[in-house]
Amino acid sequence: MHGSLRPCAHDQVRRTNNWASYNKLHLTAWNAPFGLGAQTIFWRIAALALVSSGPLMTACVFLERTNKA
Repeated sequence: MHGSLRPCAHDQVRRTNNWASYNKLHLTAWNAPFGLGAQTIFWRIAALALVSSGPLMTACVFLERTNKA
């Protein structure tokens, strides 16, 4: 076992790329025809929540790490 538990930069890049791909998939349906207007609104809210979750979590982790230092 290695002395550090920090993931290497390659793992972080891979996770970021996976997150971005997952979000792109949901954003491609932004203008998709849904049965009801409410379904379109709910889809767009969910897509925006997904897209904003990554940067929001990154900011939270950054703030937590800077407060510990």
